[in-house]
Amino acid sequence: MDRQAWEQQHDPEGRIRYIAEFLPAVWGGVNTMFTPSHAYQFESFGVDGGDIVHATAVVNYRGRRCSYRRQIWPPQHPALLAAQLYTTFLEERLNSDIGLNSGGTGAVEL
Repeated sequence: MDRQAWEQQHDPEGRIRYIAEFLPAVWGGVNTMFTPSHAYQFESFGVDGGDIVHATAVVNYRGRRCSYRRQIWPPQHPALLAAQLYTTFLEERLNSDIGLNSGGTGAVEL
């Protein structure tokens, strides 16, 4: 890990600012996806972590409970782009039925 990456990972104020920018942007995208006309039922969304932060969405889709977790800190992209990528990947994974036909009863990790 280079010095810049280390400093970024251990910058609590920068992490808070990044998450504060990421959350409303991703929330807007997720709300657009989960309109009544779609087959998705949104269950929960949140972030967790310390030096490494993940965003997790839990969705009911076609009778299966699905969980999508993605690292958002330290950042790979600016917060607004990361939010767009998060919602795009979540929708793509749901629509491609990854793991939905596994026959298991637990939550499907997307």
